[in-house]
Amino acid sequence: MGTRVMMLIMKQPHYGFLGVRLKTTSSQYMASRARDPTFEKLMDKYKNLVKVVAVQDLILANPSDPAVSVDFLSRLSQKLHLNRGAVAFLRKYPHIFHIYHDPTKGQTRCTLTDTAFRISEEEAEAINASLPLVVDRLVRLLSMSTSKMLPLRGIFKVFRELGLPDDFEQSVISKNSHLFQLCDAHEPNTHNLKLVGEISDKFVAAVENWRVEEYCKEGCSVDRAELQFSFKHGYPPGMRLKKNFRAKVKEWQKLPYVGPYDEVTEKKRLSKAGMKVGEKRAVAIVHEFLNLTVEKMVEVEKISHFRKLFGFDLNIRDLFLDHPGMFYLSTKGKRHTVFLREAYEKGCLIHPNPVYNARRKLLDLVVLGCHDMFTGDSKMKSIANTMQSQLVCSGCRSILLYPRGASNVCCALCNIITPVPPPGTEMAQLICGGCRTLLMYTSGATSVRCSCCHTVNLAPAANQFAHINCGNCRTTLMYPYGAPSVKCAVCQFVTNVMGNARVPIPVHRPSTSASMPHSQSQTVVVENPMSVDESGKLVSNVVVGVTTGKK
Repeated sequence: MGTRVMMLIMKQPHYGFLGVRLKTTSSQYMASRARDPTFEKLMDKYKNLVKVVAVQDLILANPSDPAVSVDFLSRLSQKLHLNRGAVAFLRKYPHIFHIYHDPTKGQTRCTLTDTAFRISEEEAEAINASLPLVVDRLVRLLSMSTSKMLPLRGIFKVFRELGLPDDFEQSVISKNSHLFQLCDAHEPNTHNLKLVGEISDKFVAAVENWRVEEYCKEGCSVDRAELQFSFKHGYPPGMRLKKNFRAKVKEWQKLPYVGPYDEVTEKKRLSKAGMKVGEKRAVAIVHEFLNLTVEKMVEVEKISHFRKLFGFDLNIRDLFLDHPGMFYLSTKGKRHTVFLREAYEKGCLIHPNPVYNARRKLLDLVVLGCHDMFTGDSKMKSIANTMQSQLVCSGCRSILLYPRGASNVCCALCNIITPVPPPGTEMAQLICGGCRTLLMYTSGATSVRCSCCHTVNLAPAANQFAHINCGNCRTTLMYPYGAPSVKCAVCQFVTNVMGNARVPIPVHRPSTSASMPHSQSQTVVVENPMSVDESGKLVSNVVVGVTTGKK
């Protein structure tokens, strides 16, 4: 009986979808998708950028006093998804946030650094300079709606993705009253944005421009009939495509469809042909929606808000999963984010815009973290020049900078007075192997105990390194003694070191006369922390060498 049912299912048409799911939930379908390491690494950075932007918006909410209390951020830690608290999060990004004590208000506050302020101003200037493009995006978005009208709260959800200014109700909608009109909705205290102006020229979708470019290329061997309704497809290098899947994609590409800006006069949802046309039109709409965004990416929850307003009632998450050659769906950061695959190459936009470039600079500061703390920021440089010494607060264990010659230092966070150690006592730093907190200790100490997680870390000796084989490509990696993990510069794989107390391999190995002499070459890769060059770009510091030893 089961075989007969299976044969009947396989004989039925797929209604335009590229695959058939048999008794699988959406979560199981999501877990079975092919991962793309390029987009997954990009989302690892973006998930931290989302938190940084949320705190930055709170700081910039008051233009006259762009600062916020640390206590206020601590109360919002759970809502902002700051897992280890606001103070630990702010210390994690010293290139973006600056913590100081305000004696007039008697509280510890947080503001942006000079570099973060310049990036924010650059993004605002880029948005204001591209207001004609912003108006065009908004008109196109309303034109895709069946009623030429969208709820204002839905546009608020995607205003950052569309590159709209913060005051777009005044700067865009009110100044273009011949195109837009706010009208009351059925629900109280809600408004709809309606397109009232007549568009003289019909909009051309981005996929149609791509078809013209492909057809006009020299030596194009693709048949015009095949290219007429096709979409650009691309797959990650490690994804294996079966012959049956390729045939389904080729058949789906030939299906006719209604464009995202075309009027839908007749609904054929109950017929097989209507389901095919409706599914391909839904793909065309979300494809055009992603092309209208600044970074060619959006959260699935935000775009699903417009699903019924655009005239299709399909599961939009499954729609992205059914077409892996056009879209990539990531689940990093406890949110589902979809990328337009054809717009990216090696984790960057192929055709960037000024707004994207400004946001990318902020992303570089997020990736930089605590590295090169006194590089590229005039405020931090001035502090570094005047405050030549540092110590650890005896109360909250924060790193304090103070001018030389001071006898006591008052912490701006906990107001605890810490005595300055005698002159000549040098301080060193290491990262805790348990909670990744930066610890400061007196040079010469053999071990350091973390005040946060109480992990005992062995202090590295001068010029002492250890070796370990990469867990993926087996390349020999050299790392500072005491590091909890090592990132391979060849395959980017992170290898965990088994404990901080691992004994390093001595530099000079004793030779044994009993062993047979055997020459063996090994590739040693040393990856230093990333730094920022004069143009503001991240630069990798990698040293690769080949050693030949006899065993």
